[in-house]
Amino acid sequence: MDAGTIQDIAGLALFIVPLCAALSMLAILAGRAANGHVSLPIFACACIYVALVATLTLAPPPASMSNGRFGTNLVPLVHSARCFVPNPGQPSTTAFCVRTILGNVAIFFPLGLVLPLVLLPMSSWKRMLAVAFGASLSIEVLQFAGRWFGSFRWSDIDDVLFNVLGAMVGYSVWRLLARRGRASVASHVPPQHNRFL
Repeated sequence: MDAGTIQDIAGLALFIVPLCAALSMLAILAGRAANGHVSLPIFACACIYVALVATLTLAPPPASMSNGRFGTNLVPLVHSARCFVPNPGQPSTTAFCVRTILGNVAIFFPLGLVLPLVLLPMSSWKRMLAVAFGASLSIEVLQFAGRWFGSFRWSDIDDVLFNVLGAMVGYSVWRLLARRGRASVASHVPPQHNRFL
């Protein structure tokens, strides 16, 4: 078995292990789904979402070993801001920057919507912020570690910030919909009459 094959297997393991761990955690919640606390369609959507995020962020990109292009950014927002500054003699990167930022926001937007439906106690801004930050930071750490296994990706603090922003926007939408849903239900409930009057 040559070194390339070993690196391919290690890179695949770096993708599969976190995916299996995440799906196992969701499987634990399946008991709640079976007991009626979480609907099975919502649980299925959560599983599909985790699989898609893991595939998009952790799976080795095509020909990643051949391009060897990777890096690390630990300075918040500076790298993203520079991306919009025109560089004479170089093609514009504005479209790429916009796609990258919106992509990082969009990929965590469903987290803010789905997580409160799967984890019923997730009804706090602080909890959602902590989970979103922890999940995004874990992805960046795994992407950084993937360099030793043939998966060359950027590890960028800006990705974490935009991921968290996306999750919090999704969570805001969930809270708004939940509030409107409760108000709608309350408006359709007939007033209770005191039988002792």
